[in-house]
Amino acid sequence: MRQGHVRVIHFRLKRSFLWCIAVWGLLFLNGVSLRGQETDSGSTELASEWLHWKMFDLHPRAALSQTYDDNITLRQTNALKDFITSIAPGFSLSMGDAAAAESKFLLLDYGANLQYFADHEEFNSIDNTVKLNGLLPFSKLTLGANIGYADVFSSVVDLAERVEQRIYNVGLNSRYEATAKTSVEVNGNFRRTDYPDSTLIGSQELSNDNWINNQVSAKINLGLGLTFGTLDVDQGVSQFYERVLLRAIYSLTYKLDFNASVGVEFRQYQSSDTKIVVSAEQITVTTNVSGTNIVLTTNSTFVPIATNTVHQSGFSSASPVFNVGAVYRPWEGTTFSLNASRHEESSPTESGYNYVTMGISANVRQRFWDRYAVSFGGSYENSSYTAVSMDQKSGRSDNYYSIKLGVDALITQRWTVGAFVQHRGSDSNVEGGNIYDDNLVVLQTIYSF
Repeated sequence: MRQGHVRVIHFRLKRSFLWCIAVWGLLFLNGVSLRGQETDSGSTELASEWLHWKMFDLHPRAALSQTYDDNITLRQTNALKDFITSIAPGFSLSMGDAAAAESKFLLLDYGANLQYFADHEEFNSIDNTVKLNGLLPFSKLTLGANIGYADVFSSVVDLAERVEQRIYNVGLNSRYEATAKTSVEVNGNFRRTDYPDSTLIGSQELSNDNWINNQVSAKINLGLGLTFGTLDVDQGVSQFYERVLLRAIYSLTYKLDFNASVGVEFRQYQSSDTKIVVSAEQITVTTNVSGTNIVLTTNSTFVPIATNTVHQSGFSSASPVFNVGAVYRPWEGTTFSLNASRHEESSPTESGYNYVTMGISANVRQRFWDRYAVSFGGSYENSSYTAVSMDQKSGRSDNYYSIKLGVDALITQRWTVGAFVQHRGSDSNVEGGNIYDDNLVVLQTIYSF
């Protein structure tokens, strides 16, 4: 009965995939007929009127997509193919104008993503994301805050399989205009990542960013930053880090936006002593890092008493960090974008290891007749593993790459349809690293108020 039910679902979703192609084509052609015509402003004004209540504005949205994926678990062998239907409703509730500079606002945003697999319903999932952002400006001081929660099924960097992640984030920001050209920023951020899967390793990070900025000219802003942070890993040693960064923000009217921060990070890895005591009835493991005792009951009636202490030596390191982003618009309708970064994170799968990620991505987008656009882009990323103890060895290195070609059409000011094809893959220099190839075909439509 269950297999028959799955076959029916498979047939229906394959049929819906074909229907999506037909509907997308009709909508695209409809966009051709709308070219050069103005969107019905009356319906827009009516929608805005009933979506506004006193000082609040409500903006619902909905997205629908149909995906064919020939390797849904991102594995080297025994790849699983499937058709995936995604329904993503959401809304934002705002007070004030978040787009206006130096304007007071409060924004609550919620989004869900329901994913249904035709053949492998064990991967069906519902993602939930909630964000709350606010800004409160005074004459010279501006205060901001952001709170976020996400419960999503996605692939982590060093584990290609889909896993559930719960991410909590709290940020507090402040900016003080000391003079007409000089400003000071003091920001704090807390991030907690949990995995319901007990085999994965959660972590939490607390950081403080401080900046001194100077508006050198109307187009150039330079900043000097100092960051202090701590990283606590559930099954590992605590880490402390400091960063010294130089930041440059350059804006050339409409043509070029450039933002880069480059510097060095100093990181200290705490040492640890793990004491293991075996008695006649139980095994006790005590570590001075987590400060907890783990008691395991044995099945044997007699176990010889034994004591062993495992020491992991702490050490410190220094490495470059950077984040560079640029958007170039050489002429109307054409956009080139480039991003590059290098940073270090704790591994959720390899206890006692961090990975340093260095990546680059580029994309070009060309708009036609104000309603159509074609985009092409790709990315490359390397994750190199580093041990957090001098007594451990590292050497694993994984490479990830992707190529994507897409097209989309603006049916009305609030309604878009699009499609893209993507190839992505990875390789590793060690057995057990990530090695896979994956191809996707996606049709999607989005409507927002």
